[in-house]
Amino acid sequence: STMDDNTSVRSPAVAEIPADVGSTRGDSGPSDRRQAAIVTLGRRAIAPPDISLLMQDAAALLAESLDAQFSGVAQPSQDDQSLVMRLFATGSSAQSEQTITQKLSPEKHLSMVGFALSVAHPIAVDDLAAESHFNDALLKRTGVRSGIVCPLLVADESFGALGVFSTE
Repeated sequence: STMDDNTSVRSPAVAEIPADVGSTRGDSGPSDRRQAAIVTLGRRAIAPPDISLLMQDAAALLAESLDAQFSGVAQPSQDDQSLVMRLFATGSSAQSEQTITQKLSPEKHLSMVGFALSVAHPIAVDDLAAESHFNDALLKRTGVRSGIVCPLLVADESFGALGVFSTE
């Protein structure tokens, strides 16, 4: 089925960094888990999986490192000029493990991702409700208050964006 700006699909998260990553040596702290996640991501990059999965893993690692509630990956749609945004909830409870997928317009005033791609550099927002450069309905509906989005650009070609978002 076709998704538009007013619909979303929820499914289990694929890219969440497991809470027990790196716990084979007894009690591991956050830095041990992060180091193990970086090693795992490096191994995936050497024997690359689908690029979407690699991007999801990178975004999940960023969210884990920053203790954020959501990670996100935006990629160009295969069908049209829109962006497909996948927002992954982090956390260990089964209820919070979800993915929201939605098509976004690439217009810079309609989403944080569109704005980041238009300015071609990472952006950070402390208070989404007060943001005047864009109005991101998806993030607001999800309860996001702050975030960081990094566009993925090579020689003026967009491969999408990675994001980390918080409800605080």
